[in-house]
Amino acid sequence: MRVCAHVAGAILRALSLPFDLEGQEVFISASIGIVSFPEDGALAEDLVRHVDTALYHAKEQGRSQFVFYKAHMNAAAEERVRLEGQLRRALENNEFELHYQACKDLHTGHITSVEALLRWRHPEQGLLYPEEFLTLAEETGLIVPIGEWVLRTAAKQAVAWGRCQDDPPLVAVNLSHIQLRHREQLIETVLEVLEQTGLEPNRLGFEVSERTLMENEQEITQSLVELGQKGVQVLIDDFGTGYSSLKKLRTLPVKTLKIDRSFVRELGDDQNDASIAETIIGMACSLQLQVVAEGVETAEQLGLLQQRGCHAAQGFLIHRPEPAAALEKRLSAHTSDRFRSGFPQSPGAVGTVING
Repeated sequence: MRVCAHVAGAILRALSLPFDLEGQEVFISASIGIVSFPEDGALAEDLVRHVDTALYHAKEQGRSQFVFYKAHMNAAAEERVRLEGQLRRALENNEFELHYQACKDLHTGHITSVEALLRWRHPEQGLLYPEEFLTLAEETGLIVPIGEWVLRTAAKQAVAWGRCQDDPPLVAVNLSHIQLRHREQLIETVLEVLEQTGLEPNRLGFEVSERTLMENEQEITQSLVELGQKGVQVLIDDFGTGYSSLKKLRTLPVKTLKIDRSFVRELGDDQNDASIAETIIGMACSLQLQVVAEGVETAEQLGLLQQRGCHAAQGFLIHRPEPAAALEKRLSAHTSDRFRSGFPQSPGAVGTVING
């Protein structure tokens, strides 16, 4: 075991060094699964299956890791295979649904946009949230057809809201780095959905995490540029966690930055987080970008964000994610609303923090 660990570690260290590729410095990483013969299997097919299981666990732990196979990993692998099969059937069985979370303008109190959030109504486990199945969807490539379903469903709902609202909100859907890498398919799907539904491009937004933006892949960058050229809006999600370059923000068709909830959570308690939030707001304003604070859960956080010039807020204090029918009633109620319902202005009363 020590020898295997030593060799695996040496391989990972060697691969971590940069190498020259046509004059450009390139970095790569690796994940390694390790099995032992005959302890982990006497047959070749058993060893291959078990080393694949160990490799999967190595990937789960992040880049540049090696993992020895353990018998208990089989149960986790079998559960993953079972869940993958159920996930593949979920689209056919209409088990997915969208909930929508409103975002409010901090100056007018109007709902300016809503984020479409995927839910899986699992026949056995009940309502599942993205963190429980999205990684698997990305690893298996199922995120592409699932993402297309999300886009079509959200676009149809946006058109329906547009029929009954004078100033309907922007509807934003989340894009995975996998979808962005399938550029031609993504752009073709977006154009097809816009044509079939009749949705105006400026009423559709795509949220992309800052971590995805940092991957700096040409295919991802080109996808975002082309989406902007089609007239849809690009929003950077979880901003502040990845230190994106200002140059990249200026060259991409980005309209909105969403401050990561980790900075909003400690507002009022952690001066560093307050300073980061204030810096992001100031930077965004200088670039003529809108700023949305995510995860607003207390009146104190809301008041501090208003004081620092944040444009809009999203979180449990504003509105919880809810089905389309419930949000439609709220949109009608807020046509002329200015902070009258569920949107306190005073930073003095601190609400209950609810993790979500």
